[in-house]
Amino acid sequence: MLDLLKLKTFLVVAATNNFTRAAAELGYSQSSVTTHIQALDRELGAPLCDRVYRNVILTEVGRRTLEYANRLIALADEAKASVQKHGELSGPLSLGAPEAVVTYRLPEVLRQFQTLYPHVQLSLASCADSQTQMNGVLDGTLDLAMIVDERVRSDRLIMSCLGREAAVPGGNPPESPPG
Repeated sequence: MLDLLKLKTFLVVAATNNFTRAAAELGYSQSSVTTHIQALDRELGAPLCDRVYRNVILTEVGRRTLEYANRLIALADEAKASVQKHGELSGPLSLGAPEAVVTYRLPEVLRQFQTLYPHVQLSLASCADSQTQMNGVLDGTLDLAMIVDERVRSDRLIMSCLGREAAVPGGNPPESPPG
């Protein structure tokens, strides 16, 4: 199935005729742009563009795909706007967090979230470290990340501190609430 994030990347590459400029415009690394385009090439079974010196030229398949990509993105934007007009959140939402947070802190919060927003398809990814989580948000595989082990700064991400906790001597995790 065609991935909208990769199609958006393709549209920016086609508009800029350059992977580096597309990466800068999207706030991605150049390698992420290259990965997105290569994934689309594989999925469609043909290359979408050729690199000529530092520029990108669309192939015949790329030119045909461009029209469909524009239509698919416009339709996705229309669907999103329609849902938002009605004020009800829906759709997929992926969250990355350390295993201890997923196991000990999130179950009750996620139950409450699903009660409030039953049309959101929530998926959790247990991530080993904060860099993996940040990379997941930047490359679009995660929508949100909960980072607990360090203060992170990035000009490409929006961050909020949800709270602070004192370290527990001995490092034992908190007990699960009775359920």
